[in-house]
Amino acid sequence: MKIIIGAGGKTQDGWISTEQDELDLLHEVDFIRMLNGALGFEAILVEHCVEHLTIDEIPIALANCFKYLSPNGRLRIAVPDGLHPDLDYIEHISPPSDGHKILLNYRLLSRLMRQAGFEVNLLEWWDEDGGFKANLWYSTDGNIERCLTNDPRNDDGWPHYTSLILDGIKVTDKIRPHLDKAFEFISNTDINKLSGFNRKKAYAFYELARLAPAGGVIIEIGCYLGMGTVPLWYGARDGHRCTVYAVDPYVENYGWIGERYGPEDQKVWESNMAKEKVHPKLVKGYSHELSQVWKEPISLAIFDIPTRKTYLEAARDWERHVITGGLIGLRDIDDYSMGTEEAIEYLLGTGRWGNRKYWEAFITSIERIA
Repeated sequence: MKIIIGAGGKTQDGWISTEQDELDLLHEVDFIRMLNGALGFEAILVEHCVEHLTIDEIPIALANCFKYLSPNGRLRIAVPDGLHPDLDYIEHISPPSDGHKILLNYRLLSRLMRQAGFEVNLLEWWDEDGGFKANLWYSTDGNIERCLTNDPRNDDGWPHYTSLILDGIKVTDKIRPHLDKAFEFISNTDINKLSGFNRKKAYAFYELARLAPAGGVIIEIGCYLGMGTVPLWYGARDGHRCTVYAVDPYVENYGWIGERYGPEDQKVWESNMAKEKVHPKLVKGYSHELSQVWKEPISLAIFDIPTRKTYLEAARDWERHVITGGLIGLRDIDDYSMGTEEAIEYLLGTGRWGNRKYWEAFITSIERIA
């Protein structure tokens, strides 16, 4: 069964058209009723509906679509493109015009779809440099009227009116193909035999790296023996394949309970990377000094620092390098006395950050929203 949600009276051969009073993206019961005992939808098409949802409602809608798609089913979404360079276009689509509640771009919508579990393929979109991009797609998988080739406003060959168009594929067996390898590394390498804790940490680091948006690198501040580096590497492989940097001075130092760190730890880190056959880039140096000369945009910054009350300085140092839609993750201890909450409150207070999320292993993430 292939359905169009919010069809607006339009039909396509082989598709069932629905309207909001029949199937509301936010109402799971509507999906169940529409399936009427079938195992799942083969395909779902949603053209210019999602922009009428809030940022908090979109994950609910995507979760419903993912849940009730058949394995390898396709969700095709088209929305107004918030990166279109035509200012008249932007004025026309910006909230609250026409009941719109959000202005979406390829980075934000891709990330939301990936968080819902979809493998995302971009079909038509504008980038930050004002460039229009398009990949080959077929109308038989769900025809979009407001696109480069179908909208009559583009008859002269110029993309005057286009949509941001993405496919989300429910590849249930391939969403996290390298997660087990991250867990296996932790099980085999954890010298402190804290695999329960480190497994939770590994999952959080892996998932943050998997969800990190394209357009930047992943940087780990405080890499020690690589218990976080390897999950970050595997998460990046299953995500946008961002380059992973690991930063550590590898000098003698003592942590919050007096544990010693030293130059010899670097050799263990290098050995672990070699045995696992992963290839992050090691940068030796102090966090503050490196932040002052760092040049590459960052999609995910992970702070795994062993000393108390250094997180606020690290957040202040590095946040300017993180792209919009990018993430910062901070690891604390069980009583949250390392200073991560202070850093989070500082970031929230700037107005540039939001969407705080708590993970297991005392990890908190926050997203750059402006």
